[in-house]
Amino acid sequence: MKLTTLYYTTVFTVCVLSTSWAQNVLTLAEARSLAQSANLDIQAANLEAQAAGMQVYKANAGLLPRIDWNFNTNGSFNKVNLEFIDGRTLDRYGRSFAPGSNVSLSWTLYDGNRMQNRYDILKKQSELAGITAKQTTEELLRTVTEMYYSIVRQKYVLEYLQNSLKYYRERLTITEERWKVGRGSKLDYLQSQNDLNSQQAAIQNGELALSNMKVNMNLMLNRAADTTFETEDIQNDLTPYQYEEMLQKAVVNDETLQLMDKAIELNKLTVKDWEGSRMPRVGFTTAVGYNYSQTNAGQILNSQTLGINGGLTATWNLFDGGHTTKQIEIAKQQGSILETRKTLQLARVRTNITLALQGIKAADTNLNLEQQNKVLAEENLSIALEKFKLGASTILELNDAQQRYDASIQRYIDSVFALHFARLMAKEIVE
Repeated sequence: MKLTTLYYTTVFTVCVLSTSWAQNVLTLAEARSLAQSANLDIQAANLEAQAAGMQVYKANAGLLPRIDWNFNTNGSFNKVNLEFIDGRTLDRYGRSFAPGSNVSLSWTLYDGNRMQNRYDILKKQSELAGITAKQTTEELLRTVTEMYYSIVRQKYVLEYLQNSLKYYRERLTITEERWKVGRGSKLDYLQSQNDLNSQQAAIQNGELALSNMKVNMNLMLNRAADTTFETEDIQNDLTPYQYEEMLQKAVVNDETLQLMDKAIELNKLTVKDWEGSRMPRVGFTTAVGYNYSQTNAGQILNSQTLGINGGLTATWNLFDGGHTTKQIEIAKQQGSILETRKTLQLARVRTNITLALQGIKAADTNLNLEQQNKVLAEENLSIALEKFKLGASTILELNDAQQRYDASIQRYIDSVFALHFARLMAKEIVE
């Protein structure tokens, strides 16, 4: 019975620990999802896009009529001295009270299509804010992905540093034994101890660097800085990237090009707005009102009016000192600048695609070489260590083999992640 209880207790503990560990793993997909939902920069950009969208309504462009309720009143008290043509006179303190109220409607009927043009401008500005928010999101996700890759890379570096400790410790043991029995120099022992300490210091510095990277990752995910997590291995990207296909997708998805397209469209609307200002402006006004006046200072003691009035207004600017013409020229010049910058951005996209493809090819070739170098360097270190044990080589030869092994491992890790980052660059270009 006790064995059964112990068995189930052990299984339960292992399951709990395994579950706890599994829940502590932060996948790349989860990191990107958290960034999208929790990052404050993205939230601010989305709110700005929503605010720009809220500006798109017809009344903001002047397309709808305006109705106002107006109320006014005035009064007076003064000394009145009147002398009429028929000889009558009026000499008294006079007072008057005249309240009035009306409901008025004003509506611009035509202004050279500037109202519709402004409405289109508001739409384009909203679309521009949406693209800007998307660009902010993409830039942050790119940063999150690169940080994730860097964390995984640092984990590999630490793993290598910790695994290589066995060679340093074995070397220290051999040199210590030789020194104590009089078969070796104390200098060899001291050098081995120094190299072991340096390796342990490198591990501590690497652990600190890894911890700092995780703190920065938590900041981007809007989590507590001390939130602990582990990362998963990065899956190899096997996408067969081709220049023409990448260029086609990049032209469609590049946020900078999208922003420039919207800026060009806004510039064209600006030109139309200035051209519309040359046309006459026609408006319609009407009002329904009531006015009342009471006074003891004249022949009419009180009066009341209730009625409706309306009319058309028209304004046409005939001369403004060439201001409109100059503004149209300036707007067209800005359009030329934007078109030139768009051409430059297209050239940058093509250049980035070429660099990405070259980077993938070079990184792949270099990785194959470094894989071979790593195997050779590890075999070389094993042979050198064995020879040193047998007294067939010096500490200098062993030290050289160890340094070559350390350098080959470091280059191998760099080449692995150089290929990861090269493929990541290509993926970011087309998405």
